[in-house]
Parts: sequence; structure tokens; C-alpha cells
Amino acid sequence: MLGLPLARFPLSVLIRAHAEWLISSIKLFGKERFLALTPPLLKRQVVWDRNVHRLIYFEIRDYVDWFTSTQIFSQHDYDLSRFARAPDFTALYDGILRAGHTPLILDCGGNIGLAARYFAATWPQAKVLSIEPDPANAKLAIRNTVGSGVQVLNCAIGSSDGRCAVIDPGQGHHNAYRVVASDSGDTDVVSLATILDRPDLRDCQPFIVKIDIEGFEADLFARDTAWIDRIPILIIELHDWMLPGTANSRSFLTAIAGKDRDFLYRGENIISIANTIPPSLVITAA
Repeated sequence: MLGLPLARFPLSVLIRAHAEWLISSIKLFGKERFLALTPPLLKRQVVWDRNVHRLIYFEIRDYVDWFTSTQIFSQHDYDLSRFARAPDFTALYDGILRAGHTPLILDCGGNIGLAARYFAATWPQAKVLSIEPDPANAKLAIRNTVGSGVQVLNCAIGSSDGRCAVIDPGQGHHNAYRVVASDSGDTDVVSLATILDRPDLRDCQPFIVKIDIEGFEADLFARDTAWIDRIPILIIELHDWMLPGTANSRSFLTAIAGKDRDFLYRGENIISIANTIPPSLVITAA
């Protein structure tokens, strides 16, 4: 590997990561969808997608980015095919297409673009937007999603349009950067309603919204949450573990509790699934 760009790993973490990679290489002879072909230390990562017989290339900076990639491609954090309602998800996706619309997937808290890349590979006829407030993350997300059809927006998602500051809590990596509402901030905050009503998405039908915004979900679900009823599948990571004593999940739980939706868990994520199909889709798909 001499002369190849290397990611930043503490030695102890590198040993663990390489052990995990070697163990996962056994999947070469198994039936797992993704196979990591490159060792963790390399910045340039390559994953083989068995489903479509295609290589996925992306860049990481450090061990945190690598572990993020394993959550997506090895631990299958966003794999909906393993749930009993998987046929419903496929039927909804196909129904949106038959109705002449494009399924819309929003990756809120897009980080370096790996989840968006996964969604684009899994639902290839969907429109995927990756929404990421940190400029460095968004820049890398653009590079990591080249050729995939993913559109990266460098902004935050919140309950209303406005401005925010992106702050570094001092954990030494970009994955933990947080958003704080601030009129003097240098980053735009865009509401989900604003995103969904964009003119260029007029022909799109909401399909999946994934939310991992490092605690700012407290603001997102605090008000103006009518958009939830437009989202068939909502995937969210809550952050009470990161912000103890703040009841950070309260607004989400309050907004979602009275709705006719299933509540599932996978890894760090809650998956909220609507038990009704939007009437407009039923009419146009008939």
C-alpha cells in the first residue's frame, strides 16, 4: 500500500477495523449483498454490489468514515428488505412509477454521501437528495456520489426556513458536527415542507425520508409537522444518548405518537411506516 493515500486511524482502532474487514471477507463465499474489497486503511474504498454486479467507489478520511461505511454496507442499517412489510415497500415504489411519478428519497444529515449512494443503488429509479450542513462533508458527498444521480444540498433541515451555525463539539471528527439555530449563522436551514414543494420535485412522490441530524430533530419536529403524513417511510436516529437530560426526542415522539404508523427498529434507527397510502397515489395509480 506504499504510496497510496491512507485514511487516519489510531493504531488500536486500525487493528480492530482490519480484523473486522478480514472476517467480513468470508462473505465472498456467502450471500451478503455487499463485499468490501479494500482494507480500511485506504482512503479510496471499493465495495462490490452483488445485486447489480457493480463496483461502488467512495472516499473516506478516517476511521469514523470507515465505520459509517460498515453500518451502511455491512450491517445493512437501511436495508428494508428484511422486514415483514418489505413487499409493501416494493409495491409502493412500483406504484409510484406506474402512476408516472418519481419516488423521492431525502437523506437528511447526508454526511459524506454513503447512505444516499446506498439508496440510489437500491432504488435506482428514485430521485435522491442528500442534505448536509457541514461544507467539508457536503464536498466529499458530492465526490462520493458522482455518477449515481444523487443531488447534494449544502444546508440543514429544520422546522422552518432560516439560518444556523454548524458547530464542532470537539470530538475530533466531522460526523459529530451539530447545528444550532442562529440568525447570524452562515448556513441555510430549509424546512422539509419547503424541500417537498420545490418546483423541480413537482413530479416526485415522497417515498423515504432518512433523518440523522445529530440532535437537531428536536427542532425539526417541534412545529409545522404536517409533512409527516406525506412520508410513507421515515427512518430516524434519535440522540438522547448524546444529549442526556434534555428530552431531545420529545418533539419527535409527540409528533408521531397519534399517527397510524408502525414503529420498527434496526440498529441505531427507528423506522416509522405509514399504514395508509396517500390518496392521490391510489387515484393516479388505478
